[in-house]
Amino acid sequence: MLSVPSPNYAFLTSISSVNISHKCVREQMMIRRFNTTPKQALHHSLSSCIILYEYIYSKEDNETGCHFIPHVTDCGFAVIMEDDERFETLETIVRRRYCVEESTLMVITYGIPDWMLSLKGYKVHGDPFSTNTRRVLAVLLEKGISYEPITVDLKTGEHKRESYLSLNPFGQVPVFEDGNIKLCESRAITQYIAYVHSSRGTQLLNLQSHKTMATLTMWMEFEAHQFDPFASVLTWEQVIKPIYGLETDQTVVEENETGLENVLNVYEKRLQESRFLACNTFTLVDLHHLPNIQYLLGTPTKKLFENRPKVRTWVDDITGREAWKLACDHDKS
Repeated sequence: MLSVPSPNYAFLTSISSVNISHKCVREQMMIRRFNTTPKQALHHSLSSCIILYEYIYSKEDNETGCHFIPHVTDCGFAVIMEDDERFETLETIVRRRYCVEESTLMVITYGIPDWMLSLKGYKVHGDPFSTNTRRVLAVLLEKGISYEPITVDLKTGEHKRESYLSLNPFGQVPVFEDGNIKLCESRAITQYIAYVHSSRGTQLLNLQSHKTMATLTMWMEFEAHQFDPFASVLTWEQVIKPIYGLETDQTVVEENETGLENVLNVYEKRLQESRFLACNTFTLVDLHHLPNIQYLLGTPTKKLFENRPKVRTWVDDITGREAWKLACDHDKS
């Protein structure tokens, strides 16, 4: 998570220029100031809240203030101004960026982009206790993207009613809506978000080469087909069943712990070579593990993670991420 103390933000929503020969006209601006950190903004639920991770700001040795602002096609990205700067200095920055002479009238409008006002059109239908729903929320929070949460009551069978089946005919959560695009299956949703917003927030994909892309995909498959089958059963038996007043089957727990041990032995070896599973940076692979791991840390199964030094360090690292903590807090709100 990025942290910038009390910055001022401006959002470029439009830019236009009209040539007026031999006349210098002062820039006209509409400015909105936001004195908040991304972490604080994440706690707001208003449609006008600003969640910022897209910092475009740099300095050169002989310059002060912003060196770069978004191109007109990048409207909506943030421009950060330091506390000792004035928004009026943006006129100079814009003119330099677009090679606009002083004799040219320049009208720049700043404000909240439409896609932020509409919460980007994203809706997440799910249950905040659901591991699959949490997986999607974690990606959105890592990316700093607003969304509209729509709770689906699993206890009353809302996910099996016709209204919900029209979104997902298999009656499972979550369902993700991006305008006319409707997606099911949490891992498909997380990949969609990570690709669409690849340049925003935490970089969750490793697409530097064909090899790194294939390695990341391979480890996502390992999580889905090797880790998850055992972890999901253990979560169901030890966490979900008690919520529904059902009795835990210890025989099933023991069988699946044996299977999970074998998987974690492979992980222990892998983590001796790499800080995270797919590469040396946090990716979707690690994030996909989080929901089940978080639940299992509250059960006797946690010993399987704690008894393996590299796995324990990895678990501490990924469960300590700020975005994940916020994803877990959704069920308390």
